[in-house]
Amino acid sequence: MERSHIRVVDTVLSKIALGFAVPGLVGHELFPHVNVDAASGKIIQFDKSAFRLINTRRAPGTQTKRVTVGFEAGNYSLTNNGLDAVIPKEWLDDEKQVPGINLRRQSVETVMQIELNHLEFEQSSLARNADNYSINNKETLSGADQWSDYESSNPIKDVKDKKEAIRSKTGRYPNKMVIPALVHNALCEHPVMLAKLSDSKMKILTVEDYQRIFDIKKVVIAGSVVVDDSDNFEDLWGVDVILAVVPETITTRAMPSFGYTYRRTGHPSVEKTWFDKSVKSWISGVEYERAPLLTGIESGFLLKNVVAE
Repeated sequence: MERSHIRVVDTVLSKIALGFAVPGLVGHELFPHVNVDAASGKIIQFDKSAFRLINTRRAPGTQTKRVTVGFEAGNYSLTNNGLDAVIPKEWLDDEKQVPGINLRRQSVETVMQIELNHLEFEQSSLARNADNYSINNKETLSGADQWSDYESSNPIKDVKDKKEAIRSKTGRYPNKMVIPALVHNALCEHPVMLAKLSDSKMKILTVEDYQRIFDIKKVVIAGSVVVDDSDNFEDLWGVDVILAVVPETITTRAMPSFGYTYRRTGHPSVEKTWFDKSVKSWISGVEYERAPLLTGIESGFLLKNVVAE
């Protein structure tokens, strides 16, 4: 059977793919998903318009003043990602038997884990690229300033200063903070941090402690890894910390945010399972059109090289 003749969406498996999540991935905290109907279009970015003082009073019968929300800056183009899961007929008792829902679900979830790992790579690459930030929204730590230097560094002061830098540009303090696992391993034992814990509490820092000490609503530990070309595991978020302003509830892409992942409406989409005679296997194909984008880079601050590796 030709593939072009069987492009029918499996709604049940598509819902499974849409709701599938991989523990440890945090890119969606900085780049929440927002649906778009077109594969390409204009990126909506944001300036200081919402903070300008405008006299909105009007006399009866006069024209009402108007303001444009956001502005178009550059183009986006969704990448069409696709991957097939193969279920050899030899795995089934009867070569005419269609794979059961559990086997099809397992195949789709395997594909989605690969897709989401790659999306996390794209998101971390954007967030960690210093070239994407203005000169006042990034800093590289070195020597005694690195948080692995327990005697000289002060993570609390560093984060406080960076929060203020974001507020001075956006009028808002950051509500999201990404701490890579390699940074957490050093930060959780930092004397300046531990001093903030009560004497009666076990001296182990948790995410809740980070949120309280740094006064940031949501702190996440980025533990995602991928296998590099040398077949070794590599931490996607390295030793770079990101602070960002991200809406807690997303209704449209016309809301100021550090970033978004533009996603084609209806994606990820799973094809009806079909049989490919050329490989004597059942195929579950997943398509996922998306593109992570930085839409308000002054809403974020990049702290690079936070601990010595």
